[in-house]
Amino acid sequence: AAIPFLDFINTQDTESLAFFVQGSYHVSDRLRLTAGVRRTDDDKTNTQTITNNISPGKCFDLKLQNDWQEMTYKLSADFDVSESVMVYGSYAKGYKSGGFNTGSCNNAFDPETVAAYEVGLKSTLADGRLRLNLAAYNYDYQDFQARLFINNASLVENATDVTNTGFEAEFVWVPVDAVQIDGGVSFMKSEFEEFMSDDPMDPPELVDLEGNQTLRAPDVSYSVGLQFTHVFEQGADITFRYEAAYKDDYYTAVFNNDFARIDSHTLQSVRVISNVNNRWELTGFIENVTDEELLENILPSATIGGTIGVWSPPRLWGLQLRYRME
Repeated sequence: AAIPFLDFINTQDTESLAFFVQGSYHVSDRLRLTAGVRRTDDDKTNTQTITNNISPGKCFDLKLQNDWQEMTYKLSADFDVSESVMVYGSYAKGYKSGGFNTGSCNNAFDPETVAAYEVGLKSTLADGRLRLNLAAYNYDYQDFQARLFINNASLVENATDVTNTGFEAEFVWVPVDAVQIDGGVSFMKSEFEEFMSDDPMDPPELVDLEGNQTLRAPDVSYSVGLQFTHVFEQGADITFRYEAAYKDDYYTAVFNNDFARIDSHTLQSVRVISNVNNRWELTGFIENVTDEELLENILPSATIGGTIGVWSPPRLWGLQLRYRME
């Protein structure tokens, strides 16, 4: 006899209303204070129907509704140390509404909130030839919406607490008119403080994920770019640019399984950009110059009883032609 097919219909309706107000006050010529508040109301309805269900006991008619209200706010201060250096600090409370996982019976998840602290510096130095920005931050998430891949489906579960602490720096330096050197570096620690969940690759016990790295959160990443521009008298110019970007190893599964670890890697690219009278632009490019073989995503698969992976693009080259209309 023929195997009955599974007909699955899922509909989600979302209504979101928000009101916000924000204002700034100049305490002095050098000090500015900013405050803002936002009220958000979200209402979501999830309806799913499964016909010809071949799995007895599973839900096949389900309608769920929920609504959430949240007040969020921001406080910040900017201070001009000099005409070329500004320091700042901010605190903000953020919110992401809850929702429903499609294709699951007990499929609701709660809203996520975050308390975000940041201090930093923005500067323009060396007679305008060097721009340097620094920032340190700490994000404390409550009911963090962690994404899992279980039984060939992407689901969201709430983790009790997640912290994300880091430091970032970026710069653009123009030592002479024809040369630009730019780059950035990020040091980050993003991990679960409290989270218990079922690992589909090691059932049926709950796994304590405290201390595990969150998804795609390398401890260290940096990039550097070098470009040279030559300007012709006829109103044309040509730019040669090289870029390299490094990422430390990271995980594509919250369980930090060995199979879900993406090794550290560096990707490089080059571009040659020709511009004529700011109208015509011809760009030649090569992405992934060294043709690195890199898996960018690895997930468990219930179908094959193993894992599936997604490769990042190989070496890619091409030409782009653009015309800017007046």
